[in-house]
Amino acid sequence: MKIKACSRCGSRKLALMELPKEKESYPHSELMDNLVAVRYLCGDCALIDEAVVFNSEEDWRRFLDVKNQSRI
Repeated sequence: MKIKACSRCGSRKLALMELPKEKESYPHSELMDNLVAVRYLCGDCALIDEAVVFNSEEDWRRFLDVKNQSRI
C-alpha cells in the first residue's frame, strides 16, 4: 500500500490541489496548455507541495522518526 505524506511534517492529512498553470508563461507551446500542477495541502502544517510517497507504513514511520530526531 502506497502512503502519501507531507514532506515537511510527515502528516498523512493531505488534500489534493490542482493549480492551473499560467498561460502567459508558455504562450507558444500547445503541449504546455494541457498541464496542471498537482500539489497537496497539508492539514497539519499548511504546506502546499508534492507529497512524499512511501511503499509501506514501516517506511513512513522511519521517516517520522528521522524527522523527530532532527528536531532535537
